[in-house]
Order: sequence, then C-alpha cells, then structure tokens
Amino acid sequence: MPIPQSATDAIKWIDRCDSSGDWGRGQFASSVDAVFVGAHQATLPQEVKLLSTAVYTAAVEETSSSPTNLVIVTPAGRDALVALSMYATTDDSVESLAKTLLYFVTIPRAEALLTPLV
Repeated sequence: MPIPQSATDAIKWIDRCDSSGDWGRGQFASSVDAVFVGAHQATLPQEVKLLSTAVYTAAVEETSSSPTNLVIVTPAGRDALVALSMYATTDDSVESLAKTLLYFVTIPRAEALLTPLV
C-alpha cells in the first residue's frame, strides 16, 4: 500500500490498518511513515490531534505486543513531530501531541528511539 501524501490520507490509512486489530510485523513502521508524511501537510489542530493520537496508539500496540519490540523514530520522524507542534493550537491538539511525545521519551530502552528504520 503506498504511503499517503496528505494528512487526511494518512489518517484514513491509519484507520484502515488499525481496524484489523493486528498490526503485524513491519506495519507499525509503515504507519509511522504515513503519519510523518502527513505531519508535514497538517495545518489544522484537528489534524494534529488525529495524527498524534494515531501514532501514539500504534506505538502502544507495537510495544505491548512483544517485550522485544521497540518503537523507533527516525530523525525525519522527529522533525515531523516537531512540525506538528506548529499547528497544535487548541487544548486537545496540544494534549494529544504532548502525550505522544512523552510516550516516546519514557518507554523502555529509549536510547534506541532514533535508530534509523531499515
């Protein structure tokens, strides 16, 4: 499935992946890529809220499925999350983004978070 090119497409794509209830191997990485692509196109607080909530949900599911799974955020992904913060202008969008960023900071083995995806 091609990576979406807009925030709205990324949200719809994440929803389709998540509806199966099983992310499977490698799906999380693709989902995060979709969010990061969408993040650079997000201009509305609602898009920030939905995108950051989607990546938070995916990260929780991925790390819960196996103790050996790691959530990995590439430097480009980190930049995308920073880009989202430019449009987090409502309480809901700020809270959602903050929750997502806090999760990435506090999960175990956080030193691996900026390892490139391969």
